[in-house]
Amino acid sequence: IPGGDYMKRIDHYVILGKKSHSDGWYFIDGYKTLATLRKRFDIMRKSLPVLNHDSIILCSRDYDKNILKIYDEF
Repeated sequence: IPGGDYMKRIDHYVILGKKSHSDGWYFIDGYKTLATLRKRFDIMRKSLPVLNHDSIILCSRDYDKNILKIYDEF
């Protein structure tokens, strides 16, 4: 791919979670469109105490799973 831009392009959207006793973020859910995943994220926000996550983010990642942008978090 010309110019090496591929690594900076959004490949997918994910919801990542974090717990105080774990290192880094872990995968919870993913989808190719932001609108669909945002709906799932909102459902999770209402259920946070039940899910036992310390924090959750909705973000985009590139092909190599690097976070490109965080859209929402709680």
